[in-house]
Amino acid sequence: MAGMRRWLCALVSFAGFLAVACVEWSGRRAVDMLDADGRAPSTLGVRPNAGGGRRLHERPALAPGISVRIEAGERYKGQEGQDKWADEHLFHRRRRGVFVDLGCYDGITYSNTWYFEKVLNWSGVCVEPNPAVFARISSEARRSTGVQAAVSSADGKMPFVAAYMRSSLNATAVDYSFLASQGVRTEKVMVDVLSPTSLLAKYLPSTPAGTPRTIDYVNIDVEAHEVVILQAWPFESYCVEVFNIENQPPHGEPSILPQLMEILAPRGYEHLLRIGVDEVFRRVITSIELLKSLSTTYLNARDDLGVAHWCRSLMHRRRTSCPPSYLNTGRRPGSGRKGHGKARKLSS
Repeated sequence: MAGMRRWLCALVSFAGFLAVACVEWSGRRAVDMLDADGRAPSTLGVRPNAGGGRRLHERPALAPGISVRIEAGERYKGQEGQDKWADEHLFHRRRRGVFVDLGCYDGITYSNTWYFEKVLNWSGVCVEPNPAVFARISSEARRSTGVQAAVSSADGKMPFVAAYMRSSLNATAVDYSFLASQGVRTEKVMVDVLSPTSLLAKYLPSTPAGTPRTIDYVNIDVEAHEVVILQAWPFESYCVEVFNIENQPPHGEPSILPQLMEILAPRGYEHLLRIGVDEVFRRVITSIELLKSLSTTYLNARDDLGVAHWCRSLMHRRRTSCPPSYLNTGRRPGSGRKGHGKARKLSS
């Protein structure tokens, strides 16, 4: 019986190897099909971002990336289809994933995570410090877990400029004259601040044994504070499969893409493309890395229980680009210990 299980698992491992190779190829193919100038054929449902006149939720400076067409009846909310592209080309309709949305505004307007939570039953946290819109995360977006706090390099309190969808901890990033011309008032308020480590430890805790966990999708839209957050990110404890990061510096300043690459590339992330004003990064584990890991785990298995554990880990690794040691705990957000920030479990 034990021998049959080992043969069965060996067969499953080979199938898993082929599956990961195919997924890896398809993800690269979707990006490779983009033209050199960032355009994509209509068969992908992707169109160049046409730009046009400046609107209140837009900003000049860097040229926008592609824009993904959202068809009538589709429930995606991303401003340029960021959520649709990730769903179709990276997550492949994955259900019950885990997300973190930093700077989620009201939780639905141009949200890159609403679809995953409300349609695909993902769990996660929506973080928004602006007191003027935080309540709408529950009342209008019907999101489950909201955290009223800003995110920066350390816990504490900081002044925060509340300015419609341009709110920021970075006061220099706010275009006051433009907002005034649009009739938008700005207000400086003190807000609670959490470091990424504190936020994740509270809402997405690792296992008691200290096993790091996977986060499928992290969206960061914090108005010129993205690099600060990534510099403080606990990569050793939380493996993020996909980062979607706003890259639209204020006042015509240079792109932050080189800084993002400097932080993420050494940790195994590749830059896939630019959608709207966002940069998309995916962590890559190659087929060879996966096969080596599975082989090592299998050879260390000395009994049926060990082989069974190996088979279970195989099924997980077929769907994640994170290292094999990063396993989801299965705990839903909002179950951790108390900490900084006005955090609430919101009604669904």
